Amino acid sequence: MLNRLLRLRTSLDPVVKPHGHYAMVRNEIPESLLQDCQCYAQGLNERLPSDKKLEYDSALPRKPPAYQKHVLLMSPPNVQSAEPVWKRDWHSKIELDYTWPYSTLGKIKRHLRDCSSGGVLINAISGERGLQFENEVEKGRAKFLVVPDMVMYEIDKTEIEIFTHFLANSDLSSDAAKTKFQGRPYTRDLILVCGHYQRDIRCGVIAPRLIEELRRTDSVDPDVDLGIISHIGGHKFAGNLLYYKQYKSNDGGYTGVDGLWFGKVTPQAVEVLMNGLRDGKIHEEWFRGAVSMRAQ
Repeated sequence: MLNRLLRLRTSLDPVVKPHGHYAMVRNEIPESLLQDCQCYAQGLNERLPSDKKLEYDSALPRKPPAYQKHVLLMSPPNVQSAEPVWKRDWHSKIELDYTWPYSTLGKIKRHLRDCSSGGVLINAISGERGLQFENEVEKGRAKFLVVPDMVMYEIDKTEIEIFTHFLANSDLSSDAAKTKFQGRPYTRDLILVCGHYQRDIRCGVIAPRLIEELRRTDSVDPDVDLGIISHIGGHKFAGNLLYYKQYKSNDGGYTGVDGLWFGKVTPQAVEVLMNGLRDGKIHEEWFRGAVSMRAQ
């Protein structure tokens, strides 16, 4: 059952340094846990459509998207439905949604192309722990968390284009705009699980189970925020998890953030994965890659 996974196990030195703050380790996951993970994936596959199977025995790509900034639109709560917003409100092609505030995603993408700015990821997120609207955002304003700025911005409908130039550090972003878009510092670490249900049922089915385990386990500090994120690629390797870990200088000032990407994470894997991160270890079997970004 585990032949392909076990072939990843080699006699190489089990500790290498793929990323500044962590050591990547091999062969430290109990085989019984790997079996449980694969059995869970096989159980899901029995219920998933024939063209939407998890490929748990395929090699996990080791290359995350290349980006320098991640713009995350906060999804407002849907008070008119018992279904979560990530399941009901996120269209398959969310950037083509013309309803507010999701219409901002397509506009920002178009404006970024106009100012020839690459390396910016754009997603919607739904807060599952923390990341909630402390009070209702004014009508006609959208709320964005921007990484690595680690700042929460509230943007008016009329400000989308200049906000995009501000994000891209474009020449069209005036000193006045830079002063205007001050935002509010966001000081917590953040775990995001892909759960874009209407885009791909695999992520949509596994995401709430992963969130449940992340809430439950003692290996995740209660001060770490949890959220579900729209499409970040790798549906067939669900569950896909993105961990933003902030770092501070000796005097407490924010210096940067690590973006750690993981795939093939099942609920059974959460505790071992997160215990490893807490101890400064990355388990290679679930690792998709990392992006390190400095404060700007």
